[in-house]
Amino acid sequence: MSDIQTGRFYRPIKQLVSIRVDADVLAWFRGQGKKYQTYMNQVLRREMQINARDR
Repeated sequence: MSDIQTGRFYRPIKQLVSIRVDADVLAWFRGQGKKYQTYMNQVLRREMQINARDR
């Protein structure tokens, strides 16, 4: 598991990337509201943390 601690003062460094996702997946995330990219990041982080525990 990562040594990075998340908490009150943790502010992750954001990195601009270009990814390809299915159109229906993107439409669904956009339908979640204005901050859909933040929500996408939360979903990816949760998946990352779940998989990190399994290793």
